[in-house]
Amino acid sequence: MDTVSNPKKPAKAKQDSAAVDKANAILEQDRIINLDLEAARIVFDAIANPPQPNAALTRAMERRKELLEDNSAR
Repeated sequence: MDTVSNPKKPAKAKQDSAAVDKANAILEQDRIINLDLEAARIVFDAIANPPQPNAALTRAMERRKELLEDNSAR
């Protein structure tokens, strides 16, 4: 890949760099969640004080543990 320091194609390198910067900016936007203050409080409260697992989740965790134990015995 050309770089800005490449004297043969500096314009191409700048275009490539700009395209990469733009792509990274777009990807970064997909990682950002914008919440209003009340929604942020709800999310942070759920993280800090998670609810007890329900019956289905408890069964799933038990099944996972069994599967992992079976795989480690092999």
